[in-house]
Amino acid sequence: MATEAQKTSAHIIIHSSAIAAATWSGASAILPGVAVVTDTAGGTIIAVAMTYALGNVFNRKLVESSIMAFFSWVIGREMGMVILKGIFSFIPIFGSLTNATISFGLTEAIGWSLFLIFDEGKDLGALSKEEIASFLQRGKSFAEQVKKSGEFAWIDELPPHIKAQYDYLTKKLGDRNLSPEERQATLKEIEDLIAPYNPKNKGQ
Repeated sequence: MATEAQKTSAHIIIHSSAIAAATWSGASAILPGVAVVTDTAGGTIIAVAMTYALGNVFNRKLVESSIMAFFSWVIGREMGMVILKGIFSFIPIFGSLTNATISFGLTEAIGWSLFLIFDEGKDLGALSKEEIASFLQRGKSFAEQVKKSGEFAWIDELPPHIKAQYDYLTKKLGDRNLSPEERQATLKEIEDLIAPYNPKNKGQ
């Protein structure tokens, strides 16, 4: 069972990755039709970084081939959403907002499904397609529960100077020129920046 500290770290990683994916997706939609290719590639790059970061939270040593196999199946399963984003990209303004919303929700669902996988001690590379599908569905439900609980609302109430730095770092997280190592370092920097503002940490 995940500790409160692990759950908080996971939420920061997932939420920040979702924001970065949404930003990338919104930008990709500026050029009609581009979302199908660049958006999917960008979202996957961010999601892979998120996976490694979540693995670190649970001290899991992850194999790249297992991660890529997992995302290949996920992308195939969610291809309807990918195509939908490509269609929406032809609609000015609305397309960017819709694509960003879809990417945000999908990244959070994947993130929480990975959280559940690691929390239950499962081997990412040993999961069947049926098990992955089940965890994805549970991840979507878990993401909704977390949102409704308001448990992490404090992230949206950061002091202005911290919020500005947080916004800068989440935007940096989606930088196309960032190396995998730099993306991991940025996620760690985000966690170190905002974790102290968790009300549960005060007084400790």
